[in-house]
Amino acid sequence: MRFLRSKEALSIAVCGIISDEALRLAMSLMSYYSVTLRKKVALIEVVNEKGTKSRLSDLVTQDVILTEGILGFRRKGVEIFPALYLGEAERIRERGYEVVIFFYREMEGESHIGFRECERRFYLGSMVSYERKEFLEKVEEYGSKRRWIQKGDLVTFDNTRELRKSFEEEYGFTLQAAPYIKNPDLLTYEDAKEIRAFLAMEGKKKKRKIKMNYGK
Repeated sequence: MRFLRSKEALSIAVCGIISDEALRLAMSLMSYYSVTLRKKVALIEVVNEKGTKSRLSDLVTQDVILTEGILGFRRKGVEIFPALYLGEAERIRERGYEVVIFFYREMEGESHIGFRECERRFYLGSMVSYERKEFLEKVEEYGSKRRWIQKGDLVTFDNTRELRKSFEEEYGFTLQAAPYIKNPDLLTYEDAKEIRAFLAMEGKKKKRKIKMNYGK
C-alpha cells in the first residue's frame, strides 16, 4: 500500500534528530512553495501517540477548516494540520493540493512508512559535536539497518564543507547543506534563491524554469 502520495501533489517528508530544526526546514519549504511559487500547499504534522502536543502552535489561527472530519487551520493560504496520525494524514492527502509537506516528529511507529513513500525526503542532522553522535546513531538505525533513510535523504544546516566532507569520508553517507532560513515565515529574495538551489540539487526530476514572484 502506498501512503501519502497522490498523482497530483508533490509529497515532501521532513524529519530530524532535533524536531524544532526539522520544523524550521519544513516551514521554509512551505513558504517557498506557497509564496514564491504560489502553489496550493498543506503542512501536516505526523505523530505516533494520541494526545501528543503539537509543535505547530505558533502557526495556529482562528481561521478553522474541517477536511475529511479533521480539524485544521488556514494561514496565509496554507492549510495546516497539527498532530495527525499517519492514517489521518492519508485521508486528506488528495484534497486538491499541489504540494503536501509532512513534518515527522520522529521516525518511530509507522512514521517510516509515510516518510519513505514521499517523493522528496529530508532527514536533518547536525555536525555539532554533542549532536553528531546521535545523528550517526539514527542514520545507522534508520538507514543501514532498517533502510528507511537512503543516502540521498541526509541534509544538515551545518554548511561548512570541511565538516560535511569529514563525515562523508568517515561514515560513507553523503550530506547536503540545507539552507538555514532565519525567518521561514517571511522569506527574502535571497532566501528563495537558496531554497530553489537546494531543491534543484536534491531533485531527481528534470530542471525547469521557475518564475519568482517577488517585487510585484
